[in-house]
Order: sequence, then C-alpha cells, then structure tokens
Amino acid sequence: KGLVRQRNFHSAEELLGTMRMERLLPNEITFTTILGGHAENGDEDQVKKWLETMKDSQVSPNEVTYEAIIGGLSKHSLQQAEAWFQKMKTEQFQPRVTTYNRLLAGCARARDLIAAQRWFKEMVAKVKSDGVSYRTMMDVCAKVAAPQEALKYLQNMQQRMIKPNVVAWSSLLWACAAKGDSEALTLAKESLKEMKSNQVRPNEYTFTAVRKMFGADVYTLLGDID
Repeated sequence: KGLVRQRNFHSAEELLGTMRMERLLPNEITFTTILGGHAENGDEDQVKKWLETMKDSQVSPNEVTYEAIIGGLSKHSLQQAEAWFQKMKTEQFQPRVTTYNRLLAGCARARDLIAAQRWFKEMVAKVKSDGVSYRTMMDVCAKVAAPQEALKYLQNMQQRMIKPNVVAWSSLLWACAAKGDSEALTLAKESLKEMKSNQVRPNEYTFTAVRKMFGADVYTLLGDID
C-alpha cells in the first residue's frame, strides 16, 4: 500500500511479480490497492489492464474493488466514475452507501448538481443515506450557489434525526455567500442564529463565509442580529 500511495507503481508491480515467483498469491486486497492507486492517478487504461490481470489471476473483484476505482476516478472525471458505477451494477455488485458517497463527491468536484441529485435519489431508494451523503449534497449546492437546495438537505437531515454539524451549516452559509442576493443573506443570518441555538461551534470555513457576506466576525454579527 505504501508504494501505491507514493504513486510508485513500478516498484509495486515489481513486488507483485516477486510475490508470484515466491508462490505468494496476490489476493483481492493486493489488486484492489493497485487498482485504487491507478484510479487515484486518473489512469483509466491502467485500471482496465489491472482489472483484467486480476481476473486472469483467478482473483475476483468485489464491491470494495469497484468502490476504489469509482472513488479514485471521480477525482478526475465524473463521466468515467459514472461509467464504472454502471459497470459495477452490471456485474451484479450492490453499491454501498460509501460507494454512492464517493460518486457524490465526484459530482461536487464537477459542480454538477443535476447529476448529484439523480444519484442521491437513487441512493435513498436503494440504500440508507447517512450524514456524509447529506453534507456532500450541501457541498454541491454551495459550489453552484443554490442555498435553497442546501437548506432542503439540511432540513431533511434534521427530519431524519441526523444532527447537522459545522460542516453542513458552513456549506449552507457558503451557498448563501455564493448566491449573494438579499434573500440569501437573510437565510444566512437565520442559519447563524440556529447554529448558535443548537450550540454548533463555527470553524474557519464558517468565519470565511461570514466575512465574505458581511465583512464581519461571526460573533460580532450574532451580537448585532440577536
């Protein structure tokens, strides 16, 4: 794993060859690590090559293998990640909540709210979403200046008894900051008051969003609007 994390694929593959020479058979963890590393590097051709090598070695990929590929490629190409997600389902592997979350993170990087909403809807219908799912959706909303959409996800979290943390609240504030109109600024002030009432401590991400909108410190602003 260390060699793959260092992007030293040549040495990692040499080590795999040495394992075979010494009759130490690589398992699904070995291949998944290599596949995930190539995916993280955005090299889909190597992913395809090593997936075939894995199968030729009589080692079957599993849900974790595909999740590693999807998560890695999603950092470079949402289209590729989505294609591998579909391939995973075609191979009769059931995506887990963590698989969907990694795909949603790819949507956030691509600033594609429509795709994120489509995958989130499918996730909710098939597996149980979690706090990461909602926070990632709110991150997408922040990136595309959609504060009302972000608010819906935050309220949905609360309805499901998932307490929004500072990351969720800050994403809502950043969505308001990105929108920047009077309605968004009003929502930001209301959100800050609710953060305070829920004893959610602001972080630097919160402070930066508030300064962008109001040119003031969070605590100063809260004093003004109380």
